[in-house]
Amino acid sequence: MVIKKREKRGILRIVEASISILIILSVLLLLMSRGVERKETDFNAMIVPVLEEMAQNSSLRGEILSYNTSEGSGIGNNKEIINDLEIFVGSKITNPALNYSVRICELKQVCAREYPLNIEGNLYSGERVISTNITESDFDPKKVKIFLWKKD
Repeated sequence: MVIKKREKRGILRIVEASISILIILSVLLLLMSRGVERKETDFNAMIVPVLEEMAQNSSLRGEILSYNTSEGSGIGNNKEIINDLEIFVGSKITNPALNYSVRICELKQVCAREYPLNIEGNLYSGERVISTNITESDFDPKKVKIFLWKKD
């Protein structure tokens, strides 16, 4: 009889140890899953340095200022300017999962009505005013806006 009680105690201890190990593993897995949060990349932070570099580049700045906002972006010289800017932005945004678009508009104009359509997910944007010196006779600043989104 004494042996049976010891066997029962041994089996109970093994069961208790197994349950406690399962509880500890469950708690650890729960804590690990909560600790691993998906960190979404701030794509707006990627746009700002590109706009800053555009403003510092005198040839791009000249192209932006020569953009004719009364015409469409796909007409004549405007098409070439947008193409040059998109090539420049493409060289700076190297993530292949991202797509982008560049718009130029007047300073007082809202570029948002020209944002890219038919995209899924979030749309990120940044804008920068590009101008010449105020002492020049043809002071006509423009606003450059970059739109950025994840590809489908």
